Amino acid sequence: MFFTFNIIYIFVKNFNFNIFMTDLFENKLGMIMRLQLFYNTYAADLVAVPIISTFNIELTNNLNNLITLASNTSQDLTGYALDKQDKKDNLILAILKISTAYTMWAQLNGQITDVERFGISIPALKAKRANDLFTFAQNLHTTAQPKLALLAPFGVVVANFTNLTATAALFLEAIDAPIIQITERAAKNKALHLLMKSTIDELLLKLDYAMKILETSNQSLYNRYKMARKVEKVAVRKKPTYNMDIAANTTLLVDELPYKASRIFNLKNTGNAILILSLSTMPNQVEGRSMAISPGKSTSRLSTTLNTDAESIYLVVYNPDPLVAGSFKILVE
Repeated sequence: MFFTFNIIYIFVKNFNFNIFMTDLFENKLGMIMRLQLFYNTYAADLVAVPIISTFNIELTNNLNNLITLASNTSQDLTGYALDKQDKKDNLILAILKISTAYTMWAQLNGQITDVERFGISIPALKAKRANDLFTFAQNLHTTAQPKLALLAPFGVVVANFTNLTATAALFLEAIDAPIIQITERAAKNKALHLLMKSTIDELLLKLDYAMKILETSNQSLYNRYKMARKVEKVAVRKKPTYNMDIAANTTLLVDELPYKASRIFNLKNTGNAILILSLSTMPNQVEGRSMAISPGKSTSRLSTTLNTDAESIYLVVYNPDPLVAGSFKILVE
């Protein structure tokens, strides 16, 4: 048992839980690990109360599950964004090969409407939202493909339409991939915090009652349990400051902070996308009276201005822009 605890402890100390291992969460996890160490150290003395062993087995399982969920929620999605951009660039090139030729043919044959529909520049294509770009590619294929023979003098062949279809399909997959991963990660993150809550509020409460049996028979051991049971702070930050980047179309959990009505959040948008600040009861969700702030602007809000719910302990920033990444600085007072 003691050997198992040390392996878990080394894993936790060296694993990067990313933004999901907030100070408060890490403090609670450290407390659970100290209780494990307490049980392993004094197992012989605790045999007199069999129910304690039963609760400890459940506590061990919860600890292992907490570590597993925490590792899953730390998945980096940067690779998906890079892959999506590469496939977008490929699709734009495939579109331009056909759209340039088709608009030339349309211009020469008086098809002004089609010239207006498909005569588009590279910057205009890059500025399109992902779904709009995919739709544009579909419409171009549907309109221009029946005129393949007429486009031959402009250098368009069957292979160009085949390439347009293939690159559009790959781009669509790239659009969906991070959305699926973000959804799965959000679900696991929710499960992580619910498991921690049930461990603290239910399992440890039962263990507290069981340990009270020792209060009169072994006061010294009971006092050691109470010391291990405390949620100690790993650091003291009177004014936490966060300098962070946020990907496009992303909800970011900045930190988990005990709710304090008088707390002030000072946000400066240091990037190029509109950002939304929120205090939420669930991680990675925008709730309450969220606040939008434009690039280059600064503002301050009280906790009660953002959310009056005392359970809103999650500081969240949301970047709704589908293309532009952002950055920000938050000072908490």
